[in-house]
Amino acid sequence: MNITYPQRLLLETIQRSPLTLEELKTVSGLNPDLLSHLLKIFLSQGLIRQDVKNVFHFVKNLQPEVTAGLTNKKNLEVEASEFMHHCVEEKLYHQNQDALQIKKISMTDKEYKIYRGLLYNLSAFLADVEKRGFHNKHNKIIFWGERSYEDVIHHAFDH
Repeated sequence: MNITYPQRLLLETIQRSPLTLEELKTVSGLNPDLLSHLLKIFLSQGLIRQDVKNVFHFVKNLQPEVTAGLTNKKNLEVEASEFMHHCVEEKLYHQNQDALQIKKISMTDKEYKIYRGLLYNLSAFLADVEKRGFHNKHNKIIFWGERSYEDVIHHAFDH
């Protein structure tokens, strides 16, 4: 099963918290026609169900082949590439400073320890927020990572 980046976001939203169509419109920001179309696809594929109160729920016991399609590494790579491409476009062409920040820096051991501590605190904070459940006020995709200069250079020459 191939799944697009917007489809995954919508599925993950429903997985986190069952929502009505109106709530999904607000949370997803998707065009109502596109949202309805995606929901019909998910319903027909058995990925979600709709209860008598018109609340959409993620189906927890999916067939193994469906689960394999949703977790396929190639699909995840394509989705991540689409997401990163969008962030780069927002940064470069629309001057959205929040879309992506890249810093090429050299740190002392002390600075690196401080940096790692800040990342740990951020990760712990986000894990705590995630545990508290779904809120439709500020829905964000937050990402970070690092690569050493050496890794980047070796990767460039290996490809």
